[in-house]
Amino acid sequence: MIYSNQATLSGRCLITRQYNAHEREITTEIIFGTPGKNCEGHGICRMLSMSILGDKKIMCPHATGYLALDLAENTLLLRMPKIHLTSQMVARHFYKRLFKVTESYRVPARFTRALGTQQKYTIREGVYAVMETRTDWIVVFDQPGVL
Repeated sequence: MIYSNQATLSGRCLITRQYNAHEREITTEIIFGTPGKNCEGHGICRMLSMSILGDKKIMCPHATGYLALDLAENTLLLRMPKIHLTSQMVARHFYKRLFKVTESYRVPARFTRALGTQQKYTIREGVYAVMETRTDWIVVFDQPGVL
């Protein structure tokens, strides 16, 4: 399957990209927000593996997502199935098909190892394109510095 995106950033340029669906995705619970603001704000506050999550209740906005790594493009992809997101979450976190990160977030090493790399990844503060498919929202963390 190929995901396609056409997005206008700041009304200045049209970006068209295609991303292949990845064979290796890992399931994670994404807690939205800013780590330094007790998960208030925008971005990723935490990523939890399902084994760590267990039966714990999460009080902050959260949803199940699937993390993938494209080593050729040096991008992280976060696929969020629409069935796991409320309309309020979509309006707040995917507004105008952009995902805002107000504080950098280091992806836990257990996730990158599960994706087959020893490389450390930090999702830098910035604004990232979001692709929409019939069933998913896909955040493309491709900003320079996502290492």
